Amino acid sequence: MDFLCLSLTDDMTDSEIKECIQDMIPVCRIKEQGFCLSISGYDEDPRDLWDIPKAVGFMKRLCDLGFISALEVSTTADDLIRSEFQELKLPGFGALEVWMCATNRMHRGKTDIDLETLQLFHKELELANMRADAICKEPPYRTGMKKNSYPTQIPDAPTKYHGFNKDRGPRWKPR
Repeated sequence: MDFLCLSLTDDMTDSEIKECIQDMIPVCRIKEQGFCLSISGYDEDPRDLWDIPKAVGFMKRLCDLGFISALEVSTTADDLIRSEFQELKLPGFGALEVWMCATNRMHRGKTDIDLETLQLFHKELELANMRADAICKEPPYRTGMKKNSYPTQIPDAPTKYHGFNKDRGPRWKPR
């Protein structure tokens, strides 16, 4: 099974992020899965993304806008990874990883979390889903898209999205 990956840069405007949400949510519904996220522009920085204030700030914006709604729930927490992806090492972050970075809960890439933290994440993910649904009902951020239209086929992905094939690997260089 293929999975969906995309790479963003931290200089994106809120409107550009909302455009991504409008593009991604219909794809998630059709494919019945979320995306894995990578954040470009930090390949030369030896620190992990959760240790880079600018990257953490960007992930906070992603959470605030509801972007995590379009991501896989997790790419690292064994109990939260879809069964069909269990044996694969998913590249990038899922919603849990982005939220943990944004809330300064990520330490050395560990997503071992207690029940209270998992409940907090669940509430944030519910809010993100509501925000993303509201954004999808807004007028399109990109011309040519009809309001509330969900394609029956996956549209051509914009150039910022990167595909993944489990036999060939990602088409972007992971950190």
